[in-house]
Amino acid sequence: MKSLIIVGGLFGVIAMLLIGCSNKPPIPAGKMKLLIWDLAMVDEYAGYYVKLDTLRNIDSATNTLYYRVLGMHNVTREQFNEANRYYINHPSEYRVLLDSVTNYGNRQRDANYERRYRPQPAEIVLDSIQ
Repeated sequence: MKSLIIVGGLFGVIAMLLIGCSNKPPIPAGKMKLLIWDLAMVDEYAGYYVKLDTLRNIDSATNTLYYRVLGMHNVTREQFNEANRYYINHPSEYRVLLDSVTNYGNRQRDANYERRYRPQPAEIVLDSIQ
């Protein structure tokens, strides 16, 4: 029984080393970008709307929304934490990822602004007397 525990523990350590030394992020940068963006939107929503509801606990409501976002992206909490650790340990890739999140947010803002404030063409009414 002790040898089984030792072998299992050794296998676990080897698996962790192999996963930890991987040169590939657990979640691809494109998917991680959208995930981080959606999590940032949860923070904004919770900071504004949930705070106004005095009957709700902000932390539990925010955590519930975090889990919903992770579920929408088919990512578990452990997968996200592992990917986040990967990017923290690879700062150059993390910087590129965060820059792409910022650029994505800027494009979203510009698209929303364009839709909302685009001047509508004036409607031309023809005079029936002519």
